[in-house]
Amino acid sequence: MPRECRSIDECIDTLYNLINSSRIGVLRNICDRYELHRVLATARASVNLYIASLLYSKVYLCLDNLKEYTRRRNAAKRIVGIAKKHILEELIKKSTMCSDVLSFLDSYTRSIVDALRKSGLPYKLVIFTAVTTSRAFVGEASTGIYNVFEHGIALHPIYGVPYIPGSAIKGSLRSFVEAKGLPKECTIESLSDISDLFGSTRKVGDIIVFDAYPVRVASSGSLSSLLEPDVTTPIYADGTSSPKIEEHRAEPVPVIYPVIARGVVFRIIIALHRDISDECRYTLFNWIKSILSYGIGGKSRLGYGLLQVWDEL
Repeated sequence: MPRECRSIDECIDTLYNLINSSRIGVLRNICDRYELHRVLATARASVNLYIASLLYSKVYLCLDNLKEYTRRRNAAKRIVGIAKKHILEELIKKSTMCSDVLSFLDSYTRSIVDALRKSGLPYKLVIFTAVTTSRAFVGEASTGIYNVFEHGIALHPIYGVPYIPGSAIKGSLRSFVEAKGLPKECTIESLSDISDLFGSTRKVGDIIVFDAYPVRVASSGSLSSLLEPDVTTPIYADGTSSPKIEEHRAEPVPVIYPVIARGVVFRIIIALHRDISDECRYTLFNWIKSILSYGIGGKSRLGYGLLQVWDEL
């Protein structure tokens, strides 16, 4: 059994040493060892979590493919699992180095508010900050994180930090309104049904929800991390769709992945058409606060994605 690899670099080299020498020439065209080390170095140098996750995913997917070229499958599978753990650790550490980006996003979102107020557009703004009081899981399958951990997190492709898409907040509010109905304060001639408020394929709605960006981390520790490690341990998952459960074959299989940490402060900007009354705007704002307190994103029934509104600009 090969010794425990203490880094991703060691996992790459250890796995290559398990591969039959006759296959090395073929693998060089697929996953060259030295190219993997270069990609890994680039991932470590990047301060953008989105770009780093894509580079880490390339390394991981190559390692995952390489294990098929060795007869010692169990040892190779174990090495790939250790590499995944090291990738998670490096991503979490990298998420503590985003203070400059958060300062920029704080100024950037304030400039958006100033520009909207000066634009003369027919909208009234609702601006507030909300802090995660639990771990949050706003998933997206198009990021490198999903390729590695099979659980995605929405990472902004430019700013490289986790964020809450405006569609997630707007979709939750729409579901809430569909369940409760339009508040009586909002039932006016220009707002006769839900599609007038949220829009449809034929009409622009009277509410616009912007993407919510993190602006700081309210952490008392020395390291302010945007991400935290999490784990799910299914017992009966065997990689097949068979409903048959064989108790003697059941075993826990830890699945690790990153989530948004507690204490991350997001700035949320919502624009409501000026024809909407102040009473309606106040009611919708209270409903949004309730929705955030119930949880946004995935696994909210398990206590994930809880946010507490802090202040309104």
